Amino acid sequence: MRVRLAISVILVLTGILVLRAYEPRSAPPSVGPGELEATLRSGGKVVLIDVRPREHYLRSRIPGSHHTAAAEAIQAARRLARDPDEEIVIISETGREGVDLARQLQNAGFGRTKFLRGGIKAWKGPLAN
Repeated sequence: MRVRLAISVILVLTGILVLRAYEPRSAPPSVGPGELEATLRSGGKVVLIDVRPREHYLRSRIPGSHHTAAAEAIQAARRLARDPDEEIVIISETGREGVDLARQLQNAGFGRTKFLRGGIKAWKGPLAN
């Protein structure tokens, strides 16, 4: 009887773990291009981390953004954000890379990290070069 109970408990717990592994993870918060442009225009404090290839960044970038390789985004956030509660926006080419990087930064303690929805391709505001 005890063996059956133990096996049943193990099977139930295994099932729960398997289901949780396939549970869809929600995307981190995003910011739209217009909303970010309005924040920047009003003088809002935002750390902009651009993770596109360096040559793309040098050709055109959002003024005030900082370039870093995607693999170094956490180190860049530690260097650029004065405190972990400062808002950080990840800028990628289309926004897809930004989702994963924003999640990584949130997991590293930067809870107010967002990604630019649509990436630089969706940006209609001013660009520096």
